[in-house]
Amino acid sequence: AVGYDNVNIDELTAAGIPYGNTPGVLNETVAELAFTLIATASRRIIENANFVKDGRWAQRPSNIKGFDLSRRTLGIIGMGAIIIVINVWMIRFIRLLIWS
Repeated sequence: AVGYDNVNIDELTAAGIPYGNTPGVLNETVAELAFTLIATASRRIIENANFVKDGRWAQRPSNIKGFDLSRRTLGIIGMGAIIIVINVWMIRFIRLLIWS
């Protein structure tokens, strides 16, 4: 959660604890990380790295490449500020974007 929704400002003030809220500051950063995780999963990067580390690259299974994000459907739940940034990025890569 972000913002003040889960913070009791009166209690913090009484205890002398400062609290700051910086809306929008990390939207691009979090969206970039989310996009990276989506791309990592689709290309099976972690599995491939482990495959190479284990010395099994000569086996060359056909499914190790993962799949393209282009021409795919991506479902997103929610439509907050970060998802809007992801939406703008993903629209360049995928065929259909669905959100609720």
